Amino acid sequence: MRADGPWSDLLALSQADPGLASQNAAAAVPGAVLAPPAKPALFTGSDVHKYLGLGTVVLVGLTAATAPGGGCEHNCTSNTPRQTSGTTHTRLARATAAMAAATVTSGLLVHWDDFHLKDGLSDPDNQHVLLGLAGSILMLYAVNKSMHSAVPTQHAVFAEVGGAAMAVAIKLTW
Repeated sequence: MRADGPWSDLLALSQADPGLASQNAAAAVPGAVLAPPAKPALFTGSDVHKYLGLGTVVLVGLTAATAPGGGCEHNCTSNTPRQTSGTTHTRLARATAAMAAATVTSGLLVHWDDFHLKDGLSDPDNQHVLLGLAGSILMLYAVNKSMHSAVPTQHAVFAEVGGAAMAVAIKLTW
């Protein structure tokens, strides 16, 4: 059924392509101003979360690579005081912990609606959240444990497992 009248062409266009209908409707109305198409944001909250996560994993690797050679992961009986600040390893560890916390915070802010308990643990978004949060907590625990010990203490395993958990969390979303 074809409608005749001033709106018949507009009706035909709207049925052909719904995206063109709104633009053509505005053009058909005298005095209407067409808005320019929206440009995508150059840097979104999701991008911030992604780059913070990738940066955290890079810092985990750098922190592990700068660990002192005579660490205490196997024999922590020494009462020799150790330096807990000022070294490259400690600075990187603190930066890694801060980045991990920022990554989790940005993820919660940007992707809050992606986590649903009703989807279960098999949902990749839920796994991403849980692994990222657990990894961050393990890294924060390792840094805190090491910072507050004047003698050598085992902490690397917590940081390394935390870093691996965050890396797996990233892999799940890519």
